[in-house]
Amino acid sequence: MTDQAKLSPRPNLPDLPSEGATALGWWLSGAVACAYFSFLIAGALVPQSLARPAIGSIPWSFLLSAGLLVGVVATMGLYVLIVNAREVGSDGNAK
Repeated sequence: MTDQAKLSPRPNLPDLPSEGATALGWWLSGAVACAYFSFLIAGALVPQSLARPAIGSIPWSFLLSAGLLVGVVATMGLYVLIVNAREVGSDGNAK
């Protein structure tokens, strides 16, 4: 039998992010969603302009999609850096 006094309601679970981190996450998610849907709408409305070569024989669609992927990864990295900097105090210990 397990001793009920030793059980905790949240064993080893991390704390939820602060309200500021959640708001930042929503803003960055919205920016990524706007960029993604803008690319989709451009592909649906003006596919011929996205098919034109931009550099040599590389089409604009490839460059824009690669830029979108790099932007999403950079946005995720920015979010992690900002939230980690807020969560870690100036002495290097977590709050």
